[in-house]
Amino acid sequence: MGARRHGDRVTRGRADAVSRRHGERAAAGTVGMRQPPNAPRERPKERAGWRPEGGHHGPRVRLQRFLREGGFGSRRHAEQVILAGRVRVNGQLVQRLGTTVERGKDRVEVDGKLIRTLPLRPRYLVFYKPDGVVSTRGDRLGRRTVFDLLPAEFGDFFLSGRLDYHTTGLMFLTNDGELAQLLAHPRYEVEKTYEVKVAGAPSQDKLDSIARGPVVEGEKCLPVVVRQIGRSPQGNAWLELKLREGKKNQIRIMFEQIGHPVKKLKRVSVGPFKLAELRPGECRELSARLVVKYKATLLRDFAAGSARRGYPR
Repeated sequence: MGARRHGDRVTRGRADAVSRRHGERAAAGTVGMRQPPNAPRERPKERAGWRPEGGHHGPRVRLQRFLREGGFGSRRHAEQVILAGRVRVNGQLVQRLGTTVERGKDRVEVDGKLIRTLPLRPRYLVFYKPDGVVSTRGDRLGRRTVFDLLPAEFGDFFLSGRLDYHTTGLMFLTNDGELAQLLAHPRYEVEKTYEVKVAGAPSQDKLDSIARGPVVEGEKCLPVVVRQIGRSPQGNAWLELKLREGKKNQIRIMFEQIGHPVKKLKRVSVGPFKLAELRPGECRELSARLVVKYKATLLRDFAAGSARRGYPR
């Protein structure tokens, strides 16, 4: 068989290659057969350094996403941390935003502190903080901490939204740093519900002044939903408050300002997470599927609200 020509170019090599493939298919009995549209494709060979999902190492991600998962807030804030020269990867200073890292393999530090990555199995926990417990990992005065009361397996979890020494109630803990930041940061306006007993009974005018948004340490706060839910035998009012931000000691300060200092304070919910039947010192692990669904909703709603208000995401 003579060589075919295409213009002045000889295509003998191409014809021979086609002939070889045809012969191989004939030997396999597949000549003239077309692959069904849903036929499974042959799995590609694993490339060097690749690990299947669930292996020790994870996929490569951009450094700013890695930091966000480690609890550094928004992508914008993570980028600022990188550009400020605060990040080292495997000991090397990194200031380029396009840098990628591999979870479980690369060592990422911010200001000398090792950043934990988003785990393969995120876990979520609600804890009923008792009175007289510090919301930190350690206390220089030797007082009991939240982590002293928790099982050792939760010792490296993030605390989302601390409570002061005498405030009781719900604390949210997780190994998902991104969600911990979403729940705690005021820009996301996650609703938190408190029950508070104050000295005496504030007038409706005083409660209205809190509802409109109190001024705390010279800064105007967001409006607060406030309603009376009871009264003690001594005549002290029990109130329910719903806040979408949480400045330090905000509730204690705003009631001190109207002449009715706080006597007892308990947080009963953060977003959809509630104390329910928990007693002081107890904890309950939540369904990861439901929490991840709420996280996605929170991010979507925030993005939609930011677009309406013209805020940077």
